[in-house]
Amino acid sequence: MSLLWSGCGGRMKCEEICVPFVPSDVEIVREGLKVAGLKPNQVFLELGSGDGRNLILASKEFGAYAIGYELDPKLVEESKRKAKEEGVEDRVKIVQDTFMNAEKDIAKANVVYFYLTPSVNELIKPMLLKYPVKILSFRFPLSGLEPTEVIRNNLFYYDLQTKKRNEWVVYTYEELVKRIVSKYKPYLRMWDKGIVDVRAEGREIVVYTKSESPILPLYLEGIKVRVVKVH
Repeated sequence: MSLLWSGCGGRMKCEEICVPFVPSDVEIVREGLKVAGLKPNQVFLELGSGDGRNLILASKEFGAYAIGYELDPKLVEESKRKAKEEGVEDRVKIVQDTFMNAEKDIAKANVVYFYLTPSVNELIKPMLLKYPVKILSFRFPLSGLEPTEVIRNNLFYYDLQTKKRNEWVVYTYEELVKRIVSKYKPYLRMWDKGIVDVRAEGREIVVYTKSESPILPLYLEGIKVRVVKVH
């Protein structure tokens, strides 16, 4: 895993806003853009755009105008080089800045994509909820919001165009964990008869099991799963 840092803002402590650059799964992103209905000449915005692969995907395959916010100068240059090689440099714009300054582009975007962390998602959520955009958050959900759809258990889609802000049911993070446990508990216990219980404990899903080597996901809808062996 490359420890390149994307989106760090000078106004905040790095541990609060910096996220490591970890490439997204392009196949899942492609599926997410189809679900979101990204159309030619619409605006695709990525917060922390890394090496530009998703910007190129959105512009080349969907015909969108793609904007990426990225602080790392090496990744910015790499993105520009790749966009030129793919013949989409006129449809891809890279802004070398923290994505905390991206609100003007969020306001005109049709689809916003990001692969950040739960704490950073919380920081950008107020900006996102101001505008009727479609949101794709990889791996980690936006706490308190019920996704419109979850794609491959990894990509959380929110369509803010179909509902007004005050129509969204907002949950605390702990309430969201309880809802996910309620949803998956029957299936996990059917999958492995050694599972004794599945509980929501704070911000974690805890699986109590007698199995020697239980095969369980590391995350369920972006929530960490912790395994406790019982006798």
